[in-house]
Amino acid sequence: EGSGSGCGGYNYVTDQYVTHVESGSEWQCWELVNRLYLTEGWTRSFWSGNGGESAPGAQDSMYDQAPAGLSRQPNGSISYVRPGDVVSMNVFDDGVFESGGHVGLVNTPGKVTSGQVDLVSQNNGDAASAEVERTANLAYGELSIPNSGKRTYIVIGVVHAPTSGRAAPGWGFSSPAGMALSGDDLFVANSLGHSVTELNASTGALVRVIAGPAYRFDSPGAILISGDHLFVANLFTASGSITELKASTGALVRVISGPAYKFSGSVAMAVAGPDLFVANDSTNSDSVTELNASTGALVRVILSPSYRFSGPDALAVSGGDLFVAWGYVKSGHNSAVTEFNASTGALVRVFRGPKPFGWDAMAVAGADLFVATVAAPSVTEYNASTGALVRVVSGPAYQFMGPGGAPGDMVVDGPDLFVANQSASAPNYHGSVTELNASTGALVRVVSGPAYQFNDPDVMVADGADLFVADCPEDGGGSVTELNASTGALVRVIWGMA
Repeated sequence: EGSGSGCGGYNYVTDQYVTHVESGSEWQCWELVNRLYLTEGWTRSFWSGNGGESAPGAQDSMYDQAPAGLSRQPNGSISYVRPGDVVSMNVFDDGVFESGGHVGLVNTPGKVTSGQVDLVSQNNGDAASAEVERTANLAYGELSIPNSGKRTYIVIGVVHAPTSGRAAPGWGFSSPAGMALSGDDLFVANSLGHSVTELNASTGALVRVIAGPAYRFDSPGAILISGDHLFVANLFTASGSITELKASTGALVRVISGPAYKFSGSVAMAVAGPDLFVANDSTNSDSVTELNASTGALVRVILSPSYRFSGPDALAVSGGDLFVAWGYVKSGHNSAVTEFNASTGALVRVFRGPKPFGWDAMAVAGADLFVATVAAPSVTEYNASTGALVRVVSGPAYQFMGPGGAPGDMVVDGPDLFVANQSASAPNYHGSVTELNASTGALVRVVSGPAYQFNDPDVMVADGADLFVADCPEDGGGSVTELNASTGALVRVIWGMA
């Protein structure tokens, strides 16, 4: 290793996960990465791509071609590195761009958020100055590598290795941020994996992982199904976009984008009649975009000051009206809900919440609208027809707030309302799901315990019999827990190799 040249042969990996899968030519830099990931079971096939780019802007490095399910962070936005993370870099030799660049592995113990980072690699440099180990530095999201002689290294980005106990990329789970059901298929949007995982909801079996440049997934979050249309909101796309797929096949229909739509920080979606509504939670937008769900054509953007949007974060439909929950620190006052006619966009009313800013989710059950509050963990119930306050559900028994946690998503299944309670930094706190009677607010049960693998339960869907809860760790990986909606009994936890 570090010989400065290949040896002409090829290496292969055979272990409990794969049989005689090529890891690459001896002893190129990408071979070490492939050998590690195949041996650990993090990948099951050859990870293609150059160490760096073949030409400036080619986007053909191992970072650019990372397998679906592995989370990536571009240089300048690297929040952490861990052992096994892959660092792709472009290389200049005496000022001349070196085609193919280089790739290395993080070899520093533990999670590093700033400071020294040790790298290990193969075939770095010429035969006279080849180095197996290099030292880099992480500061303010930027990973920098000192020059080596006349060689200059420009980091492209980091691909994070799966962490222990988290899903391997066979499933593609990587910080799930949205889920949707279509018949017997469950779709999971992977915000850090820039992909969508499709599972069989009855068996938990993997159907496919949908990923690739054509889909233009960029931190996909909210995901919604209308007929055979699967809509995926890309949260962090600079100009904003919605990717539309065929739910039955996973085929790309279109990517909807453009300044007219005012997509920015699109965090929630809802369908009312023929149209799709998108909440844009951004200081650059603070609006709701309405488009035709069949054609993607823009209907209108709702952003008049009279609607009072300030960080719209959740949407719900009741009757012919759309409800928009909003209110953050930037608004300087309590949260509120804006109600408007879904057919015309006409304002119906704005009603303020009794609790401080921080709406996070909404659900409709019968005649009532439920809103989860983050800053003062509780669930507020309103009459959806009049906007009148019905009750505020809170108290230690509901466990809406573990140590430092807060309620996240909500879903209605049968007579009951389920609330996902996100975890916190407190040790041994595993998060939970609270079930309460939607008519009375009475507590039914709190589902928790290590077997459910609730750490950061953040999104949920229900199919009438079972409840699916996605765990969304902020640093990648994740899982989907399925439980019986009537009893709270665990059905399965979907994670690990597919």
